[in-house]
Amino acid sequence: MPQECPVCKQTDIADGALKCHHCLSWLDDTKSNDEFEAFRREMRTELSSDLDKHRASTKELLTRMQYFAGIIAVIAGGFAVYFTGVTRENITQTTNRIASAATTGVQQAANEASQQARMRVDEVITTRVTEVIAARLATPEVRTDIAAQVSAALDERVTVEVAERLDEVEALLKQEADSALAEAQTAVAEIRAVIDGQIAQADASLAAVEEQIAELTARTQEALGGLAGIQSGLEQEVVGDIEEISGFQIVQSDPKAEIERLADLVDQKINALSFRLGDFYFGPVVWKYLDALTDLPEFRYVVLLDRDGRAVGFWDARVLADALNPPDQTELSMSLAAQPDEVPATRDVPRWNAFGTMLANGLLERLESLDGYQPTTNAIPSNTSNFEALERLEALGAETLPVLDAEGTLVGFVEQSRLTTRMLLQIANR
Repeated sequence: MPQECPVCKQTDIADGALKCHHCLSWLDDTKSNDEFEAFRREMRTELSSDLDKHRASTKELLTRMQYFAGIIAVIAGGFAVYFTGVTRENITQTTNRIASAATTGVQQAANEASQQARMRVDEVITTRVTEVIAARLATPEVRTDIAAQVSAALDERVTVEVAERLDEVEALLKQEADSALAEAQTAVAEIRAVIDGQIAQADASLAAVEEQIAELTARTQEALGGLAGIQSGLEQEVVGDIEEISGFQIVQSDPKAEIERLADLVDQKINALSFRLGDFYFGPVVWKYLDALTDLPEFRYVVLLDRDGRAVGFWDARVLADALNPPDQTELSMSLAAQPDEVPATRDVPRWNAFGTMLANGLLERLESLDGYQPTTNAIPSNTSNFEALERLEALGAETLPVLDAEGTLVGFVEQSRLTTRMLLQIANR
């Protein structure tokens, strides 16, 4: 005996069927245990009343159209008899034709109405289904169930794909490993061949290298013996016995006598001047001296002596001149170049006047503060060897140091460059 679907109301369902073949709903409530099946059953139950209403509306619409079609046919026949005077046969034919046309029109209108009804039903169903689905999906139980099923499906798919990919990668790695192993074995064989050849070549040249080493060792010993002799000679040669000590002249306190003497000092190409603490020096005359002598390449130093004539310090002559010369030094020097016996006014060389005052008053601390001053505390004794003098200059980082005799008197200066040159010449000659 056929069954009726409780959801879509279809009655052509075979006896013993579990689901409706129209809407796939369970026919037995005890079978509807699946969450989604229960949701679908509930949704269709809610929509069944809407479907029944639309079916009833459609049926009523068709009935009314057929009723109006008969009335239209009768009216049309009456109009035909009244206006045309046709026979009964013609009236029947006309009525049938009109009825047929009316029936066709009614059927077409019914189809259109049915189509519009179905569209409205579909729209209502779609809206209702969307609302019901949204309401059902909003529940935590459904979301959890969906997430669990999706996760399980993804895990299963990922596991399958990973396994397939791992098989592919394993096969590819094995192929690459076999190829790399073959290449490595070939490379090892080639490297061994090259190494064997290089070892043989190295063995062949080792004897020649050892022979060269022995020759170089002999030459080194010979050179070391020569250097020992040179060092011994340098250690024995004292600073006072060579020409590196530069002589110097003492400026006297008589300005007139010093002006007359300046030309002779220029001709002698002296390399140093000295000034004594406590003596009077006229500033313009001192300027005249330094202006003329600093043009000589040989002139290098200005020495400061104490009252007993012992050196206490010195300056680089050009550094001292730059510190004391007036701003218009060039113009002043040019203006007096053609007058060798004339000196500038005291107001033109104020700092040289101050220098003379410091010397006359024995103001050692102020003199020491002038640019370029170096004390003689690091002086080299005249009996120091050239080798020791070079070590002293190197340790102090100095280019020049004063040389004192046994009494502490300044006898000159020793320069690192000239000592080095002398040593190199001695090495070359040996």
